[in-house]
Amino acid sequence: MERPSLHKALLELEGESSTLFDSVFDLAPVGIYVDHPTRGCIFANRTLLDLWGLSWTEFREFGWASRIHPGDVERLQEAVKRYEHELGVYDETYRITRGDTGELAWIRAQVRPIQNEGKHLGSIGVVLDETAARKLDAHFAQKQSLEVVGLVAGRIAHDFNNLLAVILASVDLMEGESEARVSQAELLTEMRHTVQHGTQITRQLMALSGQEDSEAASCVIDEELNLLYPLLQRIVGEGINLHASLETPGRVIGVTKSQLGRIAVNLAVNARDAMDGRGNIQIKTRESGSNLTLSVTDEGCGMDEDTINRALEPLFTTKGPGRGTGLGLSIVAEIVDLASGKISIFSKPDSGTAMTIELPVVSQVPQEYERRTSMPPRGGKGERILLVDDNDALRQSIGIGLAMSGYQVVTANDVQAARREVDTSVPALLITDVLLPDGNGASLTEELQRKHPHLPAILMTGFAGDSPSLADERQHVSLMYKPFSMQDLREEIGRLLEAFSKTS
Repeated sequence: MERPSLHKALLELEGESSTLFDSVFDLAPVGIYVDHPTRGCIFANRTLLDLWGLSWTEFREFGWASRIHPGDVERLQEAVKRYEHELGVYDETYRITRGDTGELAWIRAQVRPIQNEGKHLGSIGVVLDETAARKLDAHFAQKQSLEVVGLVAGRIAHDFNNLLAVILASVDLMEGESEARVSQAELLTEMRHTVQHGTQITRQLMALSGQEDSEAASCVIDEELNLLYPLLQRIVGEGINLHASLETPGRVIGVTKSQLGRIAVNLAVNARDAMDGRGNIQIKTRESGSNLTLSVTDEGCGMDEDTINRALEPLFTTKGPGRGTGLGLSIVAEIVDLASGKISIFSKPDSGTAMTIELPVVSQVPQEYERRTSMPPRGGKGERILLVDDNDALRQSIGIGLAMSGYQVVTANDVQAARREVDTSVPALLITDVLLPDGNGASLTEELQRKHPHLPAILMTGFAGDSPSLADERQHVSLMYKPFSMQDLREEIGRLLEAFSKTS
């Protein structure tokens, strides 16, 4: 017997009335909408409107699009173009800001074309609220990250002790407490390299801890893997040779630096645990058409077909008690799925395993990488810079460096002092710490720019959780993470003043 249509069943219940038909869709536990090829959205059920926190009018007038998280916009635009061109199945997960509460929510939208005899009539979409599930995943991901941090904590502490020893030895020599004849320039160069090494280690730890989730939603993969390599070598241990063959220089993928860190660490941990403490692990990147592949290959015990089929399931593990949560590969799969990629496992018992991830290449290079290849720093021409920071030593060192670069520098240690300086004379540029004793540097910037719209600003922060959304290119506001070099700061000042001069 042929299954009856929903429309026919409802007509039998209530004649020609459409009220019941609408009620069924409004009571559905998922959001449902219908798009017309030229008229846009022509139906949205109550669940969908409540999910977005918008009225029907607001939703239909593209209010839903304005609520998409900026970090997901480019990826979704490309996905929509693919759907309109191919009319296949659209299945994307992304973040939105609810219109009524401002709360961040995770949304999964699945869209299929409506066709009749080859003619495209429109599209129907089903939208799921995955916020609660994401929060639970984040809790388990944090637990798994802490396990890895614990694994390498002793080695990292050892590294930091070595770094501090180098710095202290250099200071001793510069103070004349040693008879060694070493030039101060050589010692300063060694100290700079040491601090840069320490910065890389803290960055690796922040990536593992998940503190950079709000960062730019793309990264240059080979560059980030090179930075992660020392950490990955520590994780796999001294008996295992870790080889990196990175063949995609400059290529950008649609995952954050911290997400890439979790992928690399989880794959490295799995490869290590499959081996007996010796052998080789290879990490490789290469281009494949419009996509990029990242593979991690080991010489371990391998997997049978049943294990391969279950390897990406949450909580599934073949490791003994206390050796893992079974979340590593499921976290990797989640990140890859979010980036519209796919993951493949090639393995046989006693023949090793190759984990291969395929990701779309993103065209837009994140701004921070563009800055690294920018023109030489612009020298100051007497422009007045207001520097706001409550750390006396940092304020002093940055102020001296900028004055030596040709800028006129005035300083303040809190929000109130900064306001007084601006009331006295409006600076050409503001540099402020995000966290101040009596307020917030971002709020101070907004306040001053309302009074002085043409005031560019640099926000400084030492906390990886501070969102890059604090930066706003349209308002000539950028964000710099501590520690940074004076050269990086001079470059950013020059870039902002140059950009401002072109738009004013």
